[in-house]
Amino acid sequence: MKKLFVPVVCALVGCAAGVAMPALTAQSYGAPAPGAQRWEAYCAFEETLQISHIDRADGQREYNNMLQRLGSQGWEYVGPFTGQFATPCFRRHAQ
Repeated sequence: MKKLFVPVVCALVGCAAGVAMPALTAQSYGAPAPGAQRWEAYCAFEETLQISHIDRADGQREYNNMLQRLGSQGWEYVGPFTGQFATPCFRRHAQ
């Protein structure tokens, strides 16, 4: 009787898991609603790497000029990507 107990319990747990599996699978999302805004994202990795001595005043001026240039191109600043340098990341409406 004891030898049958473990296999029977395992079989019952397996059956219960099989029945519950559709509820445990990942949710899929439908297509976005028509008219939903789409965004482009951009992080200025290359531009940040080209600025030498970003910790000095001249490097900070270059950094600010880069931010202004990207802002004039329609990019909205959303925050930094922090790695070796604080790389600025932007978004704008998809074209």
